[in-house]
Amino acid sequence: MRFPKSAFKISSFLAVSLVVVSLFSVDCKKKAPPPPPPPPIPTPVVPPGSLVFVQRGHLVRLDLESSQITPLTSGKSTEW
Repeated sequence: MRFPKSAFKISSFLAVSLVVVSLFSVDCKKKAPPPPPPPPIPTPVVPPGSLVFVQRGHLVRLDLESSQITPLTSGKSTEW
């Protein structure tokens, strides 16, 4: 039984395609899942009766009842 030339061309194309796909799929590696996002930094809440302001480049809290100043940031650099 003889096959038509078009059937031979199609089967040859499929065989070559299978080999090419096999070669490219051998080196495929699964990607590592992305790292989880960092935990959120909680937003500080200013207690009622307080005032937060910048003093010499650092945040401070002023208790309006006792007039006590509490530094909220520290260090050599300016922080806002």
